[in-house]
Amino acid sequence: NGNRIPRLAGKEVYIGHWFMTINVAEKRVAAAQMYMPQIPPDIQRAILVRSGASYLFYGAAEAKMGSVDPGLPLRKIFEKGEVAVYAVDGDRLFNP
Repeated sequence: NGNRIPRLAGKEVYIGHWFMTINVAEKRVAAAQMYMPQIPPDIQRAILVRSGASYLFYGAAEAKMGSVDPGLPLRKIFEKGEVAVYAVDGDRLFNP
């Protein structure tokens, strides 16, 4: 999905094509941790802060890793079928 989002939505992504993403291995681990239920919310929050992300995409590939923690500072802004897009709530991110 990181390869399609820039083309379709005109937005930058945290992980795009592997050879065009700096520190791709580290970013893949961090991105996967966003969906793993065993990762504490404070670690997931720190990942959101470090990434500078404004949105979080959740689709079939992400569902295989886990789910989106409802306690994170995210607001669902789009849902269709198995795809959802969440906006990062900056106020809640920095003032839990």
